[in-house]
Amino acid sequence: YFTSKENIRISYDKNIQKDNYSVGDIIFVLSEEINAEEEFELHISVEKVVTIKANPCGCRGVLYGANMFLKYVREYGRNNLPEMAIKSCPATKERTVMLDCARKYFTPEWIKNFIRMISWMGYNSLELHFTEEQGIRMNIWDSDFFKSANGNDFSWICGSKSARWVENCPDPDAGKFFNAAEIVEILKTAEKYCIEIIPAFDMPGHSNYLTYTYRKHVSTLGADDEIFRYHGNVYTLSGCYENGTARFINNGGREYT
Repeated sequence: YFTSKENIRISYDKNIQKDNYSVGDIIFVLSEEINAEEEFELHISVEKVVTIKANPCGCRGVLYGANMFLKYVREYGRNNLPEMAIKSCPATKERTVMLDCARKYFTPEWIKNFIRMISWMGYNSLELHFTEEQGIRMNIWDSDFFKSANGNDFSWICGSKSARWVENCPDPDAGKFFNAAEIVEILKTAEKYCIEIIPAFDMPGHSNYLTYTYRKHVSTLGADDEIFRYHGNVYTLSGCYENGTARFINNGGREYT
């Protein structure tokens, strides 16, 4: 299954002809009869013809229907699939996994594999926690990928260091962070598997690394405690807390008094 284009037929016609179907065919039907974007119907006939019906407005119903079918293939084997008719839709709209990639560095390839896994499990969003006391692991300030509205370049804040309470267990990935190209690859993988990425930033708490790095630059550049210049731009500590935009952003405002 899914190894030959000849075995996959996509139709926008609700009245498709069934005379040409044969054993092992998989038919994807995009139909407005399916109301929700993530809803699907899976039918396996006595003749082993598989039909997956989903809403035409998105790809999630198709993905979930195909995943359900493949799970049954794993359970029964491709030649022993029982006749069935399933209609399914997730009970909750948002099904999110949170990954802390600020305290612990994960490679981009690991995260892409993680996206594939949670998509298979039925999740639809991944919260990537990028900032913590131990570091800031995301550098989006690359003009080849992202444009800053005011021309600011905050790449100097990216990196990591061991937490202040850690004595005998240094960070094995100290200083590592994602560059813009790696973030784009992660986003492309997430889009392919219908996973929405929610960036998460802690502020104003859990910001020791940010303030540590800021003070380090102030000292190095000989500026006063409130301002310093980097690549021709002026930066203040409060300005470092500005974020980009996404449909959802989690600003972890805990531990703030």
